Amino acid sequence: MVLLTRFPDVEPQITLDKARGKVFTKLDTYIRQVSYDQTWLEGEARGWYTLDHPVSHYSISAHNLQVDRDKVTSLVQEVINKADSDVDFSDYPNVLIILGAPKDAYGMMGYCAYPGMLGWADASPFTLESGEVIENGVAVYCENAHVGVLAHDLIHILGGMVGRQRVAPCLYDHDLQGQPGEFRGYYQFYLVNMGFWYYPT
Repeated sequence: MVLLTRFPDVEPQITLDKARGKVFTKLDTYIRQVSYDQTWLEGEARGWYTLDHPVSHYSISAHNLQVDRDKVTSLVQEVINKADSDVDFSDYPNVLIILGAPKDAYGMMGYCAYPGMLGWADASPFTLESGEVIENGVAVYCENAHVGVLAHDLIHILGGMVGRQRVAPCLYDHDLQGQPGEFRGYYQFYLVNMGFWYYPT
């Protein structure tokens, strides 16, 4: 389920149709190709859902280790609560939230809220007011996130977990990602860590 979400003080530059095309055409094509047609995306896009506060209330750091996790939890929980009345989340184990704001306003282009930014416990931390739990994963993206960003965080979700570790980890050093440097004008070169790979049998 793709949920388009807006802030009351920011005018979105993406439309519902563009969001559908980005996820269910472009991202789906990529996922099909890299999985040799073993995996594909099906679902719906709904919106807009307007958050209660301005973007500054939810904005986070661009550095993973400096992100305020309470803000991530607050944003995701508010969005799924607003969508609960017209979405049967039991039909959609994965939720992608697309924010109607650019990275410059929100702070981070995209991230996997669970399993990821909020840890990878045995159960999702997101529960609807009805008591229903989001079964699998939740990712959050700014409106100008390109398909590579969408794929990165969705693949964390699709890979699942083994032994409370993600099967598809981040392939970079989180400590270096949080330091200034020359790489892309801001970060140090942090694509240096292959992480830990699991091969379930």
